[in-house]
Amino acid sequence: VARSGDKELISSVAQRLRARLESSTNDDELVYWDQLLTLEFKVKTVPEHPKLREQIAEDAKRIRARNLNNQQWLEAIKSGYKQAGDKAGERWSEDELARLFPNSVLARRTIQARFYDEHPYPKGEASEAERQAYHRAIVQATGEWIKRWPDDEYTWSNRVYSLIALHGAPVGDVEAAYNAYVKAHDRGGMTYSSSPIEIAVGRFYLEHKFHLADVPEMLLKGFNNSEQFNKSF
Repeated sequence: VARSGDKELISSVAQRLRARLESSTNDDELVYWDQLLTLEFKVKTVPEHPKLREQIAEDAKRIRARNLNNQQWLEAIKSGYKQAGDKAGERWSEDELARLFPNSVLARRTIQARFYDEHPYPKGEASEAERQAYHRAIVQATGEWIKRWPDDEYTWSNRVYSLIALHGAPVGDVEAAYNAYVKAHDRGGMTYSSSPIEIAVGRFYLEHKFHLADVPEMLLKGFNNSEQFNKSF
């Protein structure tokens, strides 16, 4: 509906959805709050947004008062606080998600997003010492994350890249991280990039004269993945 561009239709659907959600006692329907807010911002003009944010803030307050302490409830509150521009409220909902559901995907995303906000990738003028400090922080953080989310391809990928970049990192650590990445990827990962991880690991193996017999196949896989990535654009 939101993509239709038909403001009259969007407005009608939003009004019916709001009426239903405001009267609903079905916890499963909390997942539709985010969709409602998206629809309402679609039909409101920019000058009307401040008033809409006030209404959304009241929505979040009302939903929070239900004290359901389940994931759908916290996601609905988080969405409301975000749309209302309430940073403190949004952070509270994220903290609660991480506290009540520490191994959930949302907890992982929140923890990782905060970490990378606090540890941005070094800019071009950064010193080598600063770059090494960054990669040490990544290796330390991912070492904790893989204990909680051992199947997270993103975590393993970042760990591999930082181990490769880190001076003196044991070759065995890179091998173990890469093998775990491959397992996570084969279980359903969809990560491809213009610079595939296989090429980075293959070059690392070449430099360290490690598993040389595996390098040609690894590089070929990386180039094939790169072509697949480029064709997707």
